[in-house]
Amino acid sequence: MKGQRVFRRLTLAEFRVWHAQRPQALLLDARDATSHARDALPGAVRLSPDNQDALLLRTERQRPVLIYCYQGNASQVWAQTFADFGFTNVSDLIGGHRAWVEGTPVAAPSGKSLTPELAGWLRREGFVDTQARGTHGNSPLMVAAWRGAARLRIDKAFAS
Repeated sequence: MKGQRVFRRLTLAEFRVWHAQRPQALLLDARDATSHARDALPGAVRLSPDNQDALLLRTERQRPVLIYCYQGNASQVWAQTFADFGFTNVSDLIGGHRAWVEGTPVAAPSGKSLTPELAGWLRREGFVDTQARGTHGNSPLMVAAWRGAARLRIDKAFAS
């Protein structure tokens, strides 16, 4: 419809490219506070009725915005709201957080699968690629060890 403000729906693969090209993007997590605290995408801000006005009124309209929820339904409503408020680069994640979790394989540097416990911890800590190196050359497994994640049993971290 002419004049209607729209948002873009992104697959997980498209989101990864989109976000890499827009590191300054505002990532908004439309899930409940407990879920957000447990496993939000790295850098995401929780979006709720409590902070919607501030976000809508104080965020630059040209700043890219990506909204996700549990499965990709509520995020469409939120994305349309931001588009209606004049945001020019609004997207939502098709499949929501579930797509992120299910579509983000975590493989060990050896190519073996990690145990579900360690894979989950790495995701929650924001590590998607276990072979990636941080600013100082630290691997995600090194970070796990330094943070004292002994309960993960690093020595038995790889599935047989």
